[in-house]
Amino acid sequence: MWTDYTKIMFPETDNGQYIVGVTVGTGMDEIIEFAREKSKEKPVRIVAEGDFGLTGDMLSVFVRQGENVFIQGYWPLNKEVLLKHQTDIGKEYIYVVTAHKLTYPADWPMKLLKTYYKSGNASAIQLFELTK
Repeated sequence: MWTDYTKIMFPETDNGQYIVGVTVGTGMDEIIEFAREKSKEKPVRIVAEGDFGLTGDMLSVFVRQGENVFIQGYWPLNKEVLLKHQTDIGKEYIYVVTAHKLTYPADWPMKLLKTYYKSGNASAIQLFELTK
Protein backbone atom coordinates (compact mmCIF):
# COMPACT_ATOMS: atom_id res chain seq x y z
CA MET A 1 0.00 0.00 0.00
CA TRP A 2 2.80 2.44 0.83
CA THR A 3 4.79 1.83 -2.35
CA ASP A 4 2.08 1.00 -4.92
CA TYR A 5 -1.39 2.49 -4.46
CA THR A 6 -2.85 0.14 -7.09
CA LYS A 7 -2.38 -2.76 -4.66
CA ILE A 8 -4.52 -1.25 -1.88
CA MET A 9 -7.16 -3.81 -0.91
CA PHE A 10 -10.27 -1.74 -1.54
CA PRO A 11 -13.72 -3.28 -1.88
CA GLU A 12 -14.55 -3.68 -5.59
CA THR A 13 -16.75 -0.55 -5.65
CA ASP A 14 -14.00 1.63 -4.20
CA ASN A 15 -11.34 0.00 -6.36
CA GLY A 16 -13.34 1.01 -9.43
CA GLN A 17 -13.86 4.54 -8.20
CA TYR A 18 -10.30 5.24 -7.00
CA ILE A 19 -7.96 2.97 -8.98
CA VAL A 20 -9.30 1.55 -12.27
CA GLY A 21 -12.55 3.28 -13.27
CA VAL A 22 -13.46 6.23 -15.47
CA THR A 23 -13.48 8.53 -12.42
CA VAL A 24 -9.73 8.12 -11.90
CA GLY A 25 -7.83 11.20 -13.10
CA THR A 26 -4.74 9.45 -14.43
CA GLY A 27 -3.14 11.72 -17.03
CA MET A 28 -5.07 14.90 -16.25
CA ASP A 29 -2.06 16.83 -14.97
CA GLU A 30 -0.01 15.73 -18.00
CA ILE A 31 -2.78 16.87 -20.36
CA ILE A 32 -2.92 20.31 -18.75
CA GLU A 33 0.86 20.60 -18.81
CA PHE A 34 0.77 19.80 -22.55
CA ALA A 35 -1.99 22.42 -23.04
CA ARG A 36 -0.03 24.95 -20.99
CA GLU A 37 2.98 24.57 -23.29
CA LYS A 38 0.84 24.83 -26.45
CA SER A 39 -0.90 27.93 -25.03
CA LYS A 40 2.37 29.84 -25.30
CA GLU A 41 1.75 29.84 -29.08
CA LYS A 42 -2.02 30.49 -29.11
CA PRO A 43 -5.07 29.81 -26.91
CA VAL A 44 -5.97 26.21 -26.14
CA ARG A 45 -9.54 24.95 -25.87
CA ILE A 46 -10.15 21.51 -24.42
CA VAL A 47 -13.47 19.93 -25.32
CA ALA A 48 -14.06 17.50 -22.48
CA GLU A 49 -16.37 14.50 -22.29
CA GLY A 50 -18.40 15.32 -19.21
CA ASP A 51 -19.83 18.66 -18.19
CA PHE A 52 -19.52 18.25 -14.42
CA GLY A 53 -17.89 15.97 -11.90
CA LEU A 54 -15.59 14.10 -14.19
CA THR A 55 -13.40 15.11 -17.09
CA GLY A 56 -14.35 18.78 -17.40
CA ASP A 57 -14.11 19.51 -13.68
CA MET A 58 -10.95 17.46 -13.17
CA LEU A 59 -9.17 19.32 -15.96
CA SER A 60 -10.36 22.68 -14.63
CA VAL A 61 -8.70 21.99 -11.28
CA PHE A 62 -5.27 22.07 -12.94
CA VAL A 63 -5.77 25.31 -14.92
CA ARG A 64 -4.23 28.33 -13.24
CA GLN A 65 -5.89 31.73 -13.25
CA GLY A 66 -4.81 33.82 -16.21
CA GLU A 67 -3.70 30.91 -18.38
CA ASN A 68 -4.77 30.70 -22.00
CA VAL A 69 -6.30 27.24 -21.47
CA PHE A 70 -10.09 26.90 -21.57
CA ILE A 71 -12.13 23.82 -20.68
CA GLN A 72 -15.60 23.17 -22.12
CA GLY A 73 -17.36 20.08 -20.89
CA TYR A 74 -20.16 18.37 -22.80
CA TRP A 75 -22.51 15.55 -21.96
CA PRO A 76 -23.04 13.79 -24.11
CA LEU A 77 -20.00 14.45 -26.24
CA ASN A 78 -21.02 13.77 -29.82
CA LYS A 79 -20.00 14.48 -33.40
CA GLU A 80 -22.13 17.63 -33.57
CA VAL A 81 -20.17 19.15 -30.68
CA LEU A 82 -16.90 18.41 -32.45
CA LEU A 83 -18.14 19.89 -35.73
CA LYS A 84 -19.17 23.07 -33.90
CA HIS A 85 -15.62 23.52 -32.60
CA GLN A 86 -13.96 22.92 -35.96
CA THR A 87 -14.60 26.57 -36.86
CA ASP A 88 -12.09 27.61 -34.16
CA ILE A 89 -9.22 25.50 -35.53
CA GLY A 90 -6.49 27.94 -36.53
CA LYS A 91 -7.47 30.60 -34.00
CA GLU A 92 -6.99 28.13 -31.14
CA TYR A 93 -5.57 24.71 -30.59
CA ILE A 94 -8.58 22.45 -30.03
CA TYR A 95 -8.12 19.20 -28.12
CA VAL A 96 -10.66 16.60 -27.06
CA VAL A 97 -10.36 14.67 -23.79
CA THR A 98 -12.45 11.54 -23.27
CA ALA A 99 -12.83 9.14 -20.38
CA HIS A 100 -15.88 6.92 -20.86
CA LYS A 101 -14.92 4.58 -23.70
CA LEU A 102 -11.77 3.31 -25.35
CA THR A 103 -13.09 3.62 -28.92
CA TYR A 104 -15.07 6.30 -30.69
CA PRO A 105 -16.72 6.41 -34.12
CA ALA A 106 -14.24 6.54 -37.01
CA ASP A 107 -16.06 9.50 -38.57
CA TRP A 108 -15.44 11.75 -35.56
CA PRO A 109 -12.94 14.44 -36.67
CA MET A 110 -10.22 13.78 -34.14
CA LYS A 111 -6.75 12.24 -34.07
CA LEU A 112 -5.50 10.30 -31.03
CA LEU A 113 -2.43 11.89 -29.45
CA LYS A 114 -2.07 9.96 -26.19
CA THR A 115 -3.83 7.37 -24.06
CA TYR A 116 -3.39 7.38 -20.29
CA TYR A 117 -4.41 3.92 -19.10
CA LYS A 118 -5.54 3.34 -15.57
CA SER A 119 -4.39 0.37 -13.55
CA GLY A 120 -5.48 -2.84 -15.31
CA ASN A 121 -5.98 -1.07 -18.68
CA ALA A 122 -9.78 -1.42 -18.49
CA SER A 123 -10.29 2.33 -18.80
CA ALA A 124 -8.30 5.34 -19.90
CA ILE A 125 -8.22 9.08 -20.35
CA GLN A 126 -7.55 9.87 -24.01
CA LEU A 127 -6.22 13.06 -25.56
CA PHE A 128 -7.20 13.80 -29.15
CA GLU A 129 -6.55 16.72 -31.48
CA LEU A 130 -9.62 18.02 -33.27
CA THR A 131 -9.15 17.86 -37.04
CA LYS A 132 -10.94 19.36 -40.04
